[in-house]
Amino acid sequence: MNALFSSTSVISIADLPVNIEKVLAKTDLIRIRSPEKIINEHTLYPFFTVFQSDKVRKQAMREMLCGNGRHLTGLIQGTIRMNLRYENMMYCPLCVKSDVDLFAEPYWHRLHRAPGVLVCPDHCVYLETACSNCGYSFKLEPHRYIPIKETCDCGNSLWNTYRTVEQNSLKGKRLLEYAELVEELLAVRIPFEPDEIKERYHSRLQKMGLETGHGNVRTIKLAEAIREYFGTEFLQCLNSSLDCPTKQYWFLPILHEKNNWSPKPVHNLLLIQFLFGSIAAFMDSHTEFLPFGSDDFPCLNKASPHYGARTSRLVCVKTQKRTQKPMGVFSCPDCQFVYLRIGPDQRESDLYRFTRILRYGPVWQQTVTNLLHNGMSYNQIAHQLGVSQPTISAQAKAIKAGNFTHPVLAWEKEQFEVIRERCRNCILAVVQALGNSATRAGIEKQCKQEYAWMLEWDKSWLDANLPKPLPRIDNLKRIK
Repeated sequence: MNALFSSTSVISIADLPVNIEKVLAKTDLIRIRSPEKIINEHTLYPFFTVFQSDKVRKQAMREMLCGNGRHLTGLIQGTIRMNLRYENMMYCPLCVKSDVDLFAEPYWHRLHRAPGVLVCPDHCVYLETACSNCGYSFKLEPHRYIPIKETCDCGNSLWNTYRTVEQNSLKGKRLLEYAELVEELLAVRIPFEPDEIKERYHSRLQKMGLETGHGNVRTIKLAEAIREYFGTEFLQCLNSSLDCPTKQYWFLPILHEKNNWSPKPVHNLLLIQFLFGSIAAFMDSHTEFLPFGSDDFPCLNKASPHYGARTSRLVCVKTQKRTQKPMGVFSCPDCQFVYLRIGPDQRESDLYRFTRILRYGPVWQQTVTNLLHNGMSYNQIAHQLGVSQPTISAQAKAIKAGNFTHPVLAWEKEQFEVIRERCRNCILAVVQALGNSATRAGIEKQCKQEYAWMLEWDKSWLDANLPKPLPRIDNLKRIK
């Protein structure tokens, strides 16, 4: 300590070492690597700062370069509270042997020091904290650095004994996946601010059906899905069990808190592991929620010669009131076949599924007429066109009566954007006229049609531009 820092009172920190510039000034390392590069590649700085703001990252970097570490406490207090900041240094027995073969001596691997990492992903063995023969452990001491040796003082080689991870068990599989995730995290830089990270979480949750269209997390379903994915045993290993009251679930602060971003990187990594599977998939994900994708969509009119061809377009998306799931309306301009599908789409086959047909179109009508004239039964026609027998029966009666019509859908009476703009302008004019006394009830009273249309098709705009709804009065409390 005295040789490196000219002081015997300096405390060594294995996770986030400080005074890096001082150490480099007294060694030849400064010629090989810059201080910033050493911090990024050889310390746990990327692990503890990856989910923090750019301001916090820069402050932590300054502290590690030339500070005393006082401001680094906030970064590691989350893992301290989780009891994941281990007192002993951990090592992989097979890594020790590999290091000796390659470099003639072993060294501490920063991956093995990361909170939550209990296995070596390269050799699929558990990390050890002590000699298997005498039990000597490499306990951290504040005033001296502890080197790792290939042979313990008792004469036992550290690589003699190792425990293989059972990859067939759910716990072993998830432990290896988590270690690989941390290894990937330490090798790349996630260039996102906390708000962008949250947006990716919410977008993925909506796609998985674990969040409503209005952004409300389905807490119970998410907890059940996490339990099933990781298993109780794995979650207990990382002190992240969900066997607690709902309000204490560890993922809630990450997803809900607006002004206090969770300082626990382990929980963020567990969420990424569950939602995305890898850091690369997380970085490639979209912040915008596209429940039905962004490509062209197939025409599902089995009466049309271009059935299955990607000629349909997504007309609009709205939220189903009862289930809060997204509903997409798709229209084919060639055959005028319009259908609705409740999403979100989970797999490629969902593209060829519809929930309800909104309009059949003239091609479909002519096909039904021809098939009826050819003497086909209602059941045969229904099977050929992919609809129910009562549907064919009802449409056949309409054709025979001569009153088969093609309903004109709301967005086709005018351009959708034109209707929306007209409704918005009408509502804004009423808001301006009412001034400070404007309420939602008063606005709805003066422009009922426009308000109802916007409530169904553009509710997010209403929430952003109108006064907040008045709080409901609890009559029971008022009586008391």
